[in-house]
Amino acid sequence: MTVNPFNLHWEINGHFLLNCNCDVFCNCPVSLGRAIPNSANGKCFSWWGIIIEDGYAEEKWAGFNPLKKEAKGIIDLSGLNVAILLEVPGPLSMGGWTAGLYIDEKASQDAADALLKIFSGNAGGQTGWFSSMISNFLGVKRCSITYKETETGWTYTIPEILDGRIEKEPGKNRGEEVKVSNLKYWVAPEIIVGRGGRKSKIKDHEQAYLHALVLAITAPDDARSQECIEMAESIGSQLTEKQRDLCRKGVEVCMEYLK
Repeated sequence: MTVNPFNLHWEINGHFLLNCNCDVFCNCPVSLGRAIPNSANGKCFSWWGIIIEDGYAEEKWAGFNPLKKEAKGIIDLSGLNVAILLEVPGPLSMGGWTAGLYIDEKASQDAADALLKIFSGNAGGQTGWFSSMISNFLGVKRCSITYKETETGWTYTIPEILDGRIEKEPGKNRGEEVKVSNLKYWVAPEIIVGRGGRKSKIKDHEQAYLHALVLAITAPDDARSQECIEMAESIGSQLTEKQRDLCRKGVEVCMEYLK
């Protein structure tokens, strides 16, 4: 058993991008994740981009330190980017999330460890509820992540993995952003409305393969399981045998752990 005598205290300020498969408008900011996604299949497939303008994490003694470990002190998170790829079988607040995490390659190891704790929900605070929502965590990748804002929208790019594009929704008054305010949303009380760009693509075949394998195992019936198996085979054809083996072994370890 690993004993951690420290609590992680953290604070992040910056920008949050969300692009999902809802047909009209993501209802989560208003319904707080209680409504069924307004997508064709009632499921949520999305990517999240977290742009940290300034932030920190700090280990503080939790009142129990049998290992006599020393806290790492303040860990700077400023200037780092994080991405999350997410699949949810229904309303966001119902849980059952399958999630993959991408952390900026510029992050120090201490910063990467802190970001993993924060965005898995294990650090508590504003993202603490994630820990009870994530059922299948597909792991972490360190990547180059690039964010750019223009007059017409935003781009969020991870080479060979994500080409994320969000276009600003045009409003009645030309040049003014469409906003929804006075929200109880966990991210912020005000959001800017946009739509997924037509060229927005998720290209991480390994993560998609892992998703399909997990869904095949956890499917509610044989027909759905067979669909996921066929999907996994199709995606797997774009990977090397070594990549497929590593993914299968990873899923086996996770399933064994959850027994």
